[in-house]
Amino acid sequence: MAAFLNVCRFNPTAGGTTDWTYSSAVTGYQSPAAAGVVNGTLYKYRAESSDLSQWELGEGAYNTGTGVLARTTVLYNSSGTGTGSGQTGAGSKINFSAAPQVAVVELKEDLL
Repeated sequence: MAAFLNVCRFNPTAGGTTDWTYSSAVTGYQSPAAAGVVNGTLYKYRAESSDLSQWELGEGAYNTGTGVLARTTVLYNSSGTGTGSGQTGAGSKINFSAAPQVAVVELKEDLL
């Protein structure tokens, strides 16, 4: 089960298929550090392009030393190639054409 952070949404340094390296908090949201992120803890995330045509829901551990949220498990994505219910793939990462916004989120399975 993933852990939770309150109102945490950030801009990573790059898009592509790399892990999410923290760059800055999105206006109106908290950075992972301000939200109380814990090193090595698993968090669920939603990454989305500005036009919402590319998105990904996944899970990974946050490294407080490097500011990196790993993209270890891709559950759902805009290509339908996640590992979650209704997806048909092996958990492929979306190749974001530009750096998306990344939010730490909770999913239904985390709440039941």
